[in-house]
Amino acid sequence: MQESEFLTQTLFSRGDRLWNGKIFVNDNFGTNRFITRDGVSQTEHKFELLLSPSKIDPEYLSLVLRYNPFQSFFSLWRTMRDEMRVLRLDLADGEVMTGAGCMAWSGGMLNASPFCAYRKSEIKVGKRNEEVKCL
Repeated sequence: MQESEFLTQTLFSRGDRLWNGKIFVNDNFGTNRFITRDGVSQTEHKFELLLSPSKIDPEYLSLVLRYNPFQSFFSLWRTMRDEMRVLRLDLADGEVMTGAGCMAWSGGMLNASPFCAYRKSEIKVGKRNEEVKCL
């Protein structure tokens, strides 16, 4: 098992469910979505949304998801940060979003866990409870 898989599917997901995307509740915050073994959708690990310079390439802005406003001082996820960018595909019925998630204690963006998500074309940023599913 790779480190990123262990962090995401064992620690972040608590081991009894799988990470299955993100839900953007409004323009300011969202949460992660998980699917249990019984197929039940659950949410946990809220984040705030910002448009901010990328830690990977500071010349460009990324959609930044910061978890620290919703975590306790001793939480493993306090230093968690995700960066997402939208890939525009002419033939797709939606948008593919690439992302990288990291924690300061595990190496930051130098050791980020990559992920992809998909958003249907009829869903626009700013719509409440927007679901972005993992690929």
